[in-house]
Amino acid sequence: MERFPQSPRFLDPAPTATFFQFGNYPAISGGRVAFEADFTIGGSQHGIFSGTGGALTTIAKTGDTAPSGTFTTFGSFGPSISDTTVAFEANYGVSSLVSLPVMVAR
Repeated sequence: MERFPQSPRFLDPAPTATFFQFGNYPAISGGRVAFEADFTIGGSQHGIFSGTGGALTTIAKTGDTAPSGTFTTFGSFGPSISDTTVAFEANYGVSSLVSLPVMVAR
């Protein structure tokens, strides 16, 4: 059995803060993982991240620009990953929430 590179843990540094909670469904493709996590930076934030055991990539986080307005929440099933493409469900909008799957290539 091959050991996967060390995954982020509670209180590990996030790309812009500190993780304090992780989603239930991480996704793995080859040596890359994608996951949801809550982190602190001036209050509680939520985001989708990916990495291979080194520095993490922020795919999207609450407040980031979305197709319409900004991301407000993320789906409850966690992201999917294929090679370096991460898919996730997110709510976003300007005046009302729109729930659509979003594809992000990283």
